[in-house]
Amino acid sequence: MNLIVLDTNVIVSALWNRNGNPATLLKMFFENEIILFYDEEIFNEYNKVLRRSKFKFLEPEINDLLYFIEANGISISNTEKSVEFMIDESDRKFYDVAKKCKAFLMEIKSIFLMNLLFYLLRIF
Repeated sequence: MNLIVLDTNVIVSALWNRNGNPATLLKMFFENEIILFYDEEIFNEYNKVLRRSKFKFLEPEINDLLYFIEANGISISNTEKSVEFMIDESDRKFYDVAKKCKAFLMEIKSIFLMNLLFYLLRIF
């Protein structure tokens, strides 16, 4: 079973486009094919960002998703802050949970690179 941490942008992208790779990851979580890890800070960011008016996500959809994450994901506490983190400081929380759980961190950048890799593998 694959262990993952989803960056908030992946969840937003999954809700925008139900046919893309981010949606596939969310579907895999719904079908118990992957295990999602999060901590309180990540969950609070999911909650805050998904409720932004610019996204126009429906309240029941947001509530159902957050409930499913709480009920089926694994909440981690006491995440140690990494010293070696040098990218975007706001992403540190995702990195730290992934590091603690030995999980894959899925962010939009990594999904873009995954798409590029699949494309290159098809043409060569």
